[in-house]
Amino acid sequence: MRLPLLPFLLLFSLLSWGQQYADKKFFLVDSLDKSKLENYDLGLLDSMLTIYHKEKVDTTKLSHILFMVENLEDQNAWIPYNDILFKTAKKALENKNLDKATNRFYKNILAGAYNNLGFYYNQIGKKEFALNYFKNSMELLEEINNKQGLSDVYNNIGLIYKNVGQISKCLEYYFKCLKICDELNDKRGKASSLNNIGMMYMDLGEYVKSLEYLRDALTEWEKLDVKRGMSSSLGNLGLLYSKMGRPNMSLEYYFKALILNEKNGDKEGIGTSLGNIGWIFFEQNKYQKALDYFERSLSYRKLVNDQAGIAYGYHSLGSVYRKLENYDLALEYGNKSYEMGKKLGYPDIVKRSSLLLYTVYKEKKMPSEALEMYEDFMQMRDSIQSEQTRKDGIKKQYQYEFDIKEKEYKSEQEKREIQYNSEIQRQKLVFNVSLIGGIILLLFLAVLYQRFRITNKQKAIIVDQKKELDNAFNALHEKNKEVMDSIYYARRIQSALLTTNEYFDKHLKKDYFILYKPKDIVSGDFYWATNIVQNGLNNLKIDQSSTPDDLNNLKQPLNLFYLAVCDSTGHGVPGAFMSLLNIGFLSEAINEKGLRNPNEIFSYTRKRLIENVNKEGQKDGFDGTLLCFESIENGNTQITYSSAYCKPVLVRNGRAIPLQNDRMPVGMSERMEDFKLYSITAEANDMLFLFTDGFADQFGGPKGKKFKYRPLEELMTSIANKPVNVQQEKLNKVFDDWKGHLEQVDDVCVIGIRL
Repeated sequence: MRLPLLPFLLLFSLLSWGQQYADKKFFLVDSLDKSKLENYDLGLLDSMLTIYHKEKVDTTKLSHILFMVENLEDQNAWIPYNDILFKTAKKALENKNLDKATNRFYKNILAGAYNNLGFYYNQIGKKEFALNYFKNSMELLEEINNKQGLSDVYNNIGLIYKNVGQISKCLEYYFKCLKICDELNDKRGKASSLNNIGMMYMDLGEYVKSLEYLRDALTEWEKLDVKRGMSSSLGNLGLLYSKMGRPNMSLEYYFKALILNEKNGDKEGIGTSLGNIGWIFFEQNKYQKALDYFERSLSYRKLVNDQAGIAYGYHSLGSVYRKLENYDLALEYGNKSYEMGKKLGYPDIVKRSSLLLYTVYKEKKMPSEALEMYEDFMQMRDSIQSEQTRKDGIKKQYQYEFDIKEKEYKSEQEKREIQYNSEIQRQKLVFNVSLIGGIILLLFLAVLYQRFRITNKQKAIIVDQKKELDNAFNALHEKNKEVMDSIYYARRIQSALLTTNEYFDKHLKKDYFILYKPKDIVSGDFYWATNIVQNGLNNLKIDQSSTPDDLNNLKQPLNLFYLAVCDSTGHGVPGAFMSLLNIGFLSEAINEKGLRNPNEIFSYTRKRLIENVNKEGQKDGFDGTLLCFESIENGNTQITYSSAYCKPVLVRNGRAIPLQNDRMPVGMSERMEDFKLYSITAEANDMLFLFTDGFADQFGGPKGKKFKYRPLEELMTSIANKPVNVQQEKLNKVFDDWKGHLEQVDDVCVIGIRL
């Protein structure tokens, strides 16, 4: 939502030579000329629209469009996307069956679109259109009770009323904005409101009140360390001291504002500060010095297309040239300022320029023109500085202070009532205890009546608390839905990186099963495979003892199938992040670095983890087993592997054979030795099980203890001769029966392969 009204956006033409229109299918809008956009806007559009097209949920997609509208700088870019917000929200709200949360979402979007339209029409000088759109936004925000949005819109409406000279209405909305900022503890909004109110009291001639508000605004900006707000308040204090007849203090604040704006590269602020300094020199009759500052100020205001600032700049130059008795230039600049003030609808600019033109026409002996300008001047002055307006402004101040005092009074009154009731109860108790039988009966009735009243009060309190809890629950439910949507999307990403059954069927060419049971939506456990085909000469060496048969064997292609079963540090979302990183490094070692031995692949992956994750001594990584199945054309299979903490189990002839492993993880640890390369000589009907620690560590059973590894090996031995699909079903059933009603403590991954 483009909240602050700052007149510095340039209005570009939609038709120009050399346009490069964007692809509507991707950019969503017609006639978006990319050649006119800055790199910042192009980068923002490209990144956000890429995310937009991947999203499936309509409300989430619309939130991405809203983010672009809020952050795009060129209005030729943000205006068409604001139109998408406007039309989409309007159409969605035609559906009367929307749930409460969705209805609120679309009304909030539509309110933002109305506010942006008001911002645009104010920039081009169409104040009535701007005011109507701001009020449309206000009505929607009041309907859904969005107080933060209301404070911004109240401020915008107040500024419109200021620019058209309706001072009492301006102050009304400024104080509405300030009241909401106090309720929400919105420090930034409060500082802005204090600054705006201070400027209004300055215009009304209430300098003491103006000084109070402007100093409070500067204090708030300094606490927040908002440089632009600080420079604005410094400049406004300089203007106030100038009106109070203290030019030295005024110059001090103006130069402070100028230095701050130059440090921040704020061209609009620099232009304003230079113009303010010029007026002090003008009032000191240092006209050449004033002329220099006015010309520099106008150049900066033209750089940012500050229309109101340009109009004020023309008035300043005209005023200097009048003092220098160059009446032709004085009339030229005065008329430019007058016409721009009329076009923009700024009464203050019209008032200043009409007074200048009146003076010049009078000095040039042009009475009819002078009279016309004098009448315009009086009309503008009366509309801005009427006594009734002054009273209305003071009344609004008293109303605001009264509201604060009223809250304090009610709070003290409630405390007194509680103390009073407590004292009455104590006195009743002492009195009633001393009374005899008949009075005891009356006391009982009195206490019963009193309890009835208290019960009714408590019931009312409970009803109010229930409403608050319901509201909090709805807000929490909406936030929880957003979080869960993100996690489910992360699960789709993780599932896409896990090796598919189709890939196993094509390249492993053995009977297998996969039991994969994440503890949460996403998992730290993962299984991953890749297949490499290469000529045998790539890995084997030829020496003097090699025979022709050896050479023929070396020429046979090697089909290398790698399978990893691993347990990353953590589970849930942190574990899932680690699993994605671990898969990436394993793939990099095999597919990019050309490493072929599992132990070398583990060592490389450990090195990459330490470089990227373990920089500050963390011990994040994974435990796991990496196997390499080497198949050649005659059908033989050789298996080499490396294992970090995980101990694969080979079941042969009804006996479990735990395989060797290294007692250290892939990652930072106390042991940093090289991983060893092991091999397996397979026999017919051997069953190889690869698994993480989730199954063995699960609590359950009649005593709520861990399943443990020895029973797991016995279970695997008992089912090893069965078909692989039966083995999977048996393991899954045993796990669920053991867990029972207890929570799953870790991710579970078991893969069985018939060798």
